[in-house]
Amino acid sequence: MQQCLYRAHWFKEHQNLNNSHSKEIPMANAKTEGLALYHFETCPYCQKVRRTMSELGLDIELRETRQNPAFREEQLAGGGKGQVPCLRIEKNGTVTWMYESDAIIDYLKAL
Repeated sequence: MQQCLYRAHWFKEHQNLNNSHSKEIPMANAKTEGLALYHFETCPYCQKVRRTMSELGLDIELRETRQNPAFREEQLAGGGKGQVPCLRIEKNGTVTWMYESDAIIDYLKAL
């Protein structure tokens, strides 16, 4: 539920973007299909990644692992550790788990 609220809040905040930039957002969001960010709301490294997502206009599914134990279990089973932030990248049926905020930010900027 909080994940949906964060997305709704993000879209509400960014509705007033100028027209040229707002046209770019749907294209950017198409690039984020298959991405999910495992995070804690109060983690400073997670905040850094979420800030970059907002600046780039990227809509990435957020999975809060402290509030939803199922997300933490999923991350541990797939990625092998519970470190956040962690970006789950699913492309062509292959899943990759990326850790470290700077690496995640570099990946997002390259989209």
